[in-house]
Amino acid sequence: MHTIGVRELKNHLTRYLGLVREGERVVVTDRGKPVAVLGPVEGRDGRKPSTAQRAAALARRGLITLPQGSPDLRTKPVRIRGEPISRTLIRDRR
Repeated sequence: MHTIGVRELKNHLTRYLGLVREGERVVVTDRGKPVAVLGPVEGRDGRKPSTAQRAAALARRGLITLPQGSPDLRTKPVRIRGEPISRTLIRDRR
């Protein structure tokens, strides 16, 4: 999420609208206080962009690298015995 001032938004509106088009949210501030959030409009069919669409937008911007090939499904999940980690964390925080 980007945070920009009103003047910056005015001077570079096209740039920030491009970020919004790619799924980013932009917080607009006036004298350091947030006054608005620019975000993508839900799709024409009323749905938000899928995770795959958002990931593709981030990949186009060079912020992430999408995995190549298919995942290795031959590995088995690891089973851990004992109490849940959440319970252990709560106990240790007391």
